[in-house]
Amino acid sequence: MIQYSRPEFLWALPLLAIPVIIHLINRLRYRRIRFAATRFLLESQQRYKVRVLLREWFLLVLRVFVVGVLILLFARPQLRSDQWGSELLGRAVHLILVLDDSLSMQARDPLGGTESTFDRAKQALSSLLRQIAAGGASLRISLLRLSQVGPGQLRADLAGEAITPESISRVEGLVRSFSPTFSAVPAPQGLEAALEMAEVTSGEGTEIVLFSDFQQRDWELSPQLATIRDRLLERGARLTLIWCRENGGPRNLAVMGLEGSDGICVEGVPVKLRLGVANYSDRPVRDLPVVIYCENQVLPPVIFSEILPWQTAFQDCFVVPGQAGQLRLSAEIGGDILEADNRRFVVLSAAKAIRVLLADGDPQGVDAQYVEAALAPGGVVQTGFVCRRVWAGALSAEDFNLWDLVILVNPGRVEPPVLAQLERFVAAGGGLGYFVGEKVEPASFQEQFFRGGEGLFPVTLGPPKDRPAPLLVGEGNLRFEDPPGLPGLKVLSGPVVSSVFVTRHMPLEMKTLAGDKTPAEIFLRLSDGMPLGVVFSFGSGKTAIIATTAGPRWNNWARVSPSYVVTLLELAGYLARKPVGFPPVTIGQSLKLAFPGGEMPPMVRYRLPGIELQSELTYEQFQDGSIEFPPVTIPGFGEVEWELKPGEKTIQIFAGNVDCRESDLRTSSPEQLRQIFAGVPAEVISATNLAGYSVRVETADLVPPGLLVLLGAVVLERLVSFLIARSLSDRRTGFSGEAGRGMRLRTSLVESTTG
Repeated sequence: MIQYSRPEFLWALPLLAIPVIIHLINRLRYRRIRFAATRFLLESQQRYKVRVLLREWFLLVLRVFVVGVLILLFARPQLRSDQWGSELLGRAVHLILVLDDSLSMQARDPLGGTESTFDRAKQALSSLLRQIAAGGASLRISLLRLSQVGPGQLRADLAGEAITPESISRVEGLVRSFSPTFSAVPAPQGLEAALEMAEVTSGEGTEIVLFSDFQQRDWELSPQLATIRDRLLERGARLTLIWCRENGGPRNLAVMGLEGSDGICVEGVPVKLRLGVANYSDRPVRDLPVVIYCENQVLPPVIFSEILPWQTAFQDCFVVPGQAGQLRLSAEIGGDILEADNRRFVVLSAAKAIRVLLADGDPQGVDAQYVEAALAPGGVVQTGFVCRRVWAGALSAEDFNLWDLVILVNPGRVEPPVLAQLERFVAAGGGLGYFVGEKVEPASFQEQFFRGGEGLFPVTLGPPKDRPAPLLVGEGNLRFEDPPGLPGLKVLSGPVVSSVFVTRHMPLEMKTLAGDKTPAEIFLRLSDGMPLGVVFSFGSGKTAIIATTAGPRWNNWARVSPSYVVTLLELAGYLARKPVGFPPVTIGQSLKLAFPGGEMPPMVRYRLPGIELQSELTYEQFQDGSIEFPPVTIPGFGEVEWELKPGEKTIQIFAGNVDCRESDLRTSSPEQLRQIFAGVPAEVISATNLAGYSVRVETADLVPPGLLVLLGAVVLERLVSFLIARSLSDRRTGFSGEAGRGMRLRTSLVESTTG
């Protein structure tokens, strides 16, 4: 199809009549002369009449053509790449439509409407498809959703399909079937995927249309966006951004976190949960109730007194597991414009009890009795710990795998086989505690437990050091730190610890570890700042050392302060081995299951959240002793089931949660988007106002080839005029006498018409 950039010059087309008028005027210039010798003149006229007329009309057409081409060149014609123009130009247009179907597109109209942002995007996409069909342009069109974009995957709903009026209804039906997902794919990744599709073929024009809400967090200036802009410029692509959210920055609340502490989770013992709610709005929220569900039972709500604008508030709550096993818990707030982030799910694995082995270097076990009294006092007090005291010299007879935590109390030197078993136990997830005493020798400790930085503790010990007695009652020398894994210790201050005094300790020297080992953390100090208690990660387990005695020989801690009980309960809960379970999975991530020892079940059944039917993975689908399940797409609870031995079925429940980065509904302004894509032919259009949008097909300027055509036509016209005049002159010289005179008269008449 030909279009004109200066169509006003087309009003000059009536000037095409000028050559015709001149031709008719010249025909009126014939003179009538009467003479008698008509025989030869009539014969000549009959012989050359048709040939002369054809030449005259051909010359007239050439002159009309020259005038017409001249007028069209002033109108600057351009050839569009439509049904036949693309073949002539050798450059078609690939229109790539990118539809944002991420979690934030589920947001409803904040003014009270029921229409979601995704509904508005689908309507705009369907309207654009109808405009394309009505325009009659022939394009290659692709359709891509953000949920189909990810690392190593790119699945387009349409890929390079020719759009015709017959196919529009089918495509619109496909669009109507789309639903928003719970994914959190940034919109710029959709642009990268669109460019990858466009770069598969060369020699095509590219236009990308993105339908999105343009969340502000996705469109902040970054190297990724700069790379996308450079690729658009390099390809000469055009970009259209369809704005699908009418009101930006509405109020939205989201449950950001629901997780258990690093402490114990035991049947009948309260378990502390950490609950977080984010306020994505410009005004505070007060007295917000959050309902907790435990195995479909409704617990008393947790009340957030105030959540400041753009802040996340956290609060602790407690649940009591009714029995050992896996507990499904969820937290929920009331509905707002984005309901998908109003719930959070977690699975807690409750044990029957935490089994603790206390090994005292003193056969009488006096210090170990203090530890046992703190962890398992008995009576009506339920702590969840079950302890057993043994002599440290008899540890070779113990199977550490039967215990969740081993505490060595003034053990002295440990036999090498016992030490090797302890290292395997902790590396597999067990816990180890260590109290010093007079039986502990610094050199032996460094050899066995430090081992040049490869041992169970990243510290060395110095010889016992005495400290002066306090002058006044209440001048304790114990200070608690606030490490991430032991939040309960931060409240231990003031009168609770002011009466505690350590009279002797073994100085701890922290060592810098090579490689990627996690550094040790100090949770207990003396008043002069010297470290007294340190926790450390070893393999999958944890270790802790306190550089004074567990009993009252080197301190009065166990006798005078309840902080002793609180510290041991908190520390034992942190160190003890936790029941095996799956951590929560974020939407879009894949759950992985590894089998230690390489023993694989013949089949694994699984059910993803939001899906009722079970699926199966067979042994052939396992890789390197582990299984990777399909990505989680819906929040909620799922389960995995396997059987290593006949009759020994294992069922693990897991939770899937949305990515709450999608909960911040603030949007980038059109000015910000234009600044990001500065230099790129880009425009921002509202989804409710697509009337101004038109598919910009590729065009070729026809003026240069038109000038060549005009030059050729002028040369041809001059050549034809010359040949006609010469032919008539030759015939004129071939006559004589009256016939020749008559013929020359006819020739002069013809020349007058070709003049």
